[in-house]
Amino acid sequence: MTVTKNTLFAVLGLTLIGFACQRHQVVPPPEPPIDQVEVDCMFDGLVNSIQYSLQEGTNDYECNMLVTKNIQPSPLTSTAIYTDSLGSTSPSVIPGIRLDLGSFSWIDDGSNNPTISEFQTFFSGANLMSQFGDSVNLPYSDFGASGVQITWVDSAGVAYYSRDTSTYLGTIFLLNNVTYEADNDNEYVKWSALFTCQLWDASGTASVVISNGVFNGAFRRRTQ
Repeated sequence: MTVTKNTLFAVLGLTLIGFACQRHQVVPPPEPPIDQVEVDCMFDGLVNSIQYSLQEGTNDYECNMLVTKNIQPSPLTSTAIYTDSLGSTSPSVIPGIRLDLGSFSWIDDGSNNPTISEFQTFFSGANLMSQFGDSVNLPYSDFGASGVQITWVDSAGVAYYSRDTSTYLGTIFLLNNVTYEADNDNEYVKWSALFTCQLWDASGTASVVISNGVFNGAFRRRTQ
């Protein structure tokens, strides 16, 4: 998408010895487009001791960024939970992974989105430290309401969810390599998550363990 900025100069008329001189409209050239941000989502890790490697662009795997927002009129506080998932559009390829992180708050200006500055601040080390007590090792939280939730979908289509009540030994979640990028369409925070955790199905009777999982993804500031 190319954004063109038009600047209109006023037309000035000068009368001198019966002649009028008119300045022509000057239109600056269009600004060059910004390269599209490439996220390149991937997951690599052991799920119940079985190695999985999922890569965007392979086997119809796609990266899907979502934002779940609770918008309130100013001066009330609005909140957002950011999501990235990696799954295949092919019906024969089932395994997938999802990460939810929240919730971040701001006073909305009517745009239903945090400002660019607020979005960048959400994922800064200082803000993560203030909100979660650590700038990189974040707590697990159901639905990503006050931390992070990992969801794994197995080859049978069964979803498993991390829990904030888990006592699994060795549980960890590190949010590394956090960087901000933007293009003409949106603004993004890219990251690499390293984690080990136990996840449970909806009934709470079956579980899986993801060990040394690495999920590279991104969050998008504005909803489309």
